[in-house]
Amino acid sequence: MTEGCFSNLFKSRTTTVFGTVTDNDTKFPVGNNGILAFQGTKLTTVFTDKEGKYSATIGVPRGYHSLDVRNNFDIRNYRDDILLLNGTKTNLCYPVRISSKTQYDFIMPPK
Repeated sequence: MTEGCFSNLFKSRTTTVFGTVTDNDTKFPVGNNGILAFQGTKLTTVFTDKEGKYSATIGVPRGYHSLDVRNNFDIRNYRDDILLLNGTKTNLCYPVRISSKTQYDFIMPPK
């Protein structure tokens, strides 16, 4: 669907991002890990629960055509993250289409 000048003004801009954050070695969930949604400026930050799950539903303001999601992990304990987009490993950044429901799972390799 085309966004921008030709997008439907009445289309819902509600966007949901959800997923889990787990430790690569132990396979245990990573709790209290920050996940940010932004596009130039931060729109929201949510934190994983004790099961490593997070979910954010955002009423995205007009003028935004996509969002980025960032895993704000603890660099003292983890060196990077492996990203799964809707269950499939990807090397993409973390773009999210407006009005979509997107699953981003992060697997965290320890240092």
